[in-house]
Amino acid sequence: LQRQNDDGGFGSYESRRGSMMLRRFNPAEMYGNCMLEYSYTECTASCVRALAVARDALGARMPGALHARVHEAIDAGVRFLLSTQDPSTGAWQGFWGVNFTYGTFFAVAGLMAAGLDREHVALRRAVRFLLSRQRPDGGWGERYEGVLEGRERDLDPDEPSRVVQTAWAVLTLQQAAPERGREAIERGVAFLLASQRADGGWDHDASVGVFFNTAVLDYRLYKLVFPTWALARFLQR
Repeated sequence: LQRQNDDGGFGSYESRRGSMMLRRFNPAEMYGNCMLEYSYTECTASCVRALAVARDALGARMPGALHARVHEAIDAGVRFLLSTQDPSTGAWQGFWGVNFTYGTFFAVAGLMAAGLDREHVALRRAVRFLLSRQRPDGGWGERYEGVLEGRERDLDPDEPSRVVQTAWAVLTLQQAAPERGREAIERGVAFLLASQRADGGWDHDASVGVFFNTAVLDYRLYKLVFPTWALARFLQR
C-alpha cells in the first residue's frame, strides 16, 4: 500500500519519490528509465491482483480501516489500468516484456481479479485485440523493437510465431473469453503442441524479457513455464 503512486499505479521497487526532471540526469547509456519509478502495467496489475486475493482471503479478519485502504488501493489501480488501455487497439503496452501481448496478459488478469466481468468493455476490447493479432500459423508474435518505439512491431509474414508470446495470448483468452475465443485458443494450443520438442521442451525463438524499457533479457525458463501453463489450463477446461 505504501508503494502505490499518486496515479494509482505501482512501480517495480518503491513509490515515485522525485520529480520527472531527474530523467535529464540519467548517466546510463543502456537503461532508459532507471532514474525514477514509473507506474507500470505489469506491476500495477500484479499488485491489484495480490490485494484482491488478500482482501477476499482475509475477509472479516482484516481490520476495518485496513480493509478500506485495500479497497481504495484496488479501485485506484483499476482506474489506472483502464486509463492506460490503448484507445485505438484495446491493448496495454508492456514495459518488462515484449510487448502489447505481455502488457495485456497482465492487465486482464489484474482487472478480472479486481472483479471486472468478462463483458466489461475494456476486457472485450482486449479480447478483440488478441483475436485480431493471431497469425495464420495459430500463434502470436511481436518484435522487441516495439518496446523501444512504444508501438506494435509485427513479425515478418514469413517468420513463425513466438512460443512464449503465443502462450501469453492463449492464457489471456482462456481467462477472459473461454467461449468466445475458443477457436483461437485451440489454434494457439495446436501451435504450441506442434512447436514442442520430443523431450517436452521448446526451442528458444526470441528473447522476450525487457529491463528498464531499453535492455532485452533472455529469461530461459519462460519458454518452459508459460507454454506449460497454457497447456495445463487448456486441459483443465
